[in-house]
Amino acid sequence: MAIIIDLPPEILEQIYHYLGSIDDVHHFGRMCSKTHHVIQKQNIYLEIMRSIIHSSPQHRYDFQLCRSLDLHRKIVAHLERHPMPFAASQPGVFSFSIWETQLMQTARSCSSPAEWTDDMICDILARYQGLRVLENIWLERELQEQDFLSVDDTSDAQRFVHRFATLVDREQKFRDGDLPRRNPNTPHTWYYTELDADQRERFYAAVTCVWLLNEIRWVLTNFAYPANFTVQIEILGALKARIEMETRTPLLDELDRHAVFTFMYHHLLPLHALFMADASSSKLPFTFASDFSKDTAHCTRYVHFTYSLSLCQYWLLPLLDYSSSSSWPLKPTSNPLTSST
Repeated sequence: MAIIIDLPPEILEQIYHYLGSIDDVHHFGRMCSKTHHVIQKQNIYLEIMRSIIHSSPQHRYDFQLCRSLDLHRKIVAHLERHPMPFAASQPGVFSFSIWETQLMQTARSCSSPAEWTDDMICDILARYQGLRVLENIWLERELQEQDFLSVDDTSDAQRFVHRFATLVDREQKFRDGDLPRRNPNTPHTWYYTELDADQRERFYAAVTCVWLLNEIRWVLTNFAYPANFTVQIEILGALKARIEMETRTPLLDELDRHAVFTFMYHHLLPLHALFMADASSSKLPFTFASDFSKDTAHCTRYVHFTYSLSLCQYWLLPLLDYSSSSSWPLKPTSNPLTSST
């Protein structure tokens, strides 16, 4: 009776192309020395990954994200030589500027595996492994209401600063072992310590989609807008429509993006925003004093910094109206990714 290690390398290579994910490729490669030998050749490995990435649903935003990041690099290089905002198209003009055209092209979907360049594949592989760090943070502990900070919570600057201090203090207590990983009152979360294949697919897709929307927002902030910017609103609408074409299950995808967005921008962003404290670089206009009590003006700048980022995110990521729900924002351990149905 033939077993898999009896198959010739050419057949094993074809099997790789029918696997479902990057993880499957690596797991299969570690099965034995013969399967590992197949992917040792770089050109074969890249072709296998090209096939997997093109057909895998979790990578449905990666092509647009790669193109957006490439545009990001081009804009940075241009602004270093010419530090002036781009001229935005005026209403009544029937052609876009060169930068608006390039932005529109970033949202084009991929029609064949041949469109994925080797550099794209390598970037995606690095991104896929790098986002495991974010996944580990997501799973590390169950977050409570006090672990989120949003400009929607209060219009009082001092209350905002107090909530910020509470968030940072709770994180330090967790690091010191004074806070449990899981809430004793929610036993259904105690075993939520790793993502299965379906959850990892949804997590990666949600993160890359939010990342893609943020890249679009960043590009649009580099334009000098006319008083009437209906053209730019139309560009944004067209970009969002193209991205929505990649949606698989509309409600579930939206919930996943909402959970990931809340985690990154209402927890991680304020938690790690102190890296900008006391900085003096002209390239960091939203720097602020780490000791808020000594400089209320800098405290206001921190509020402005957080508000600006949150506002831009909300502008680009319209969510379902959950105003009637008392459980929002979603905690990572109670979000849709805990279930595959």
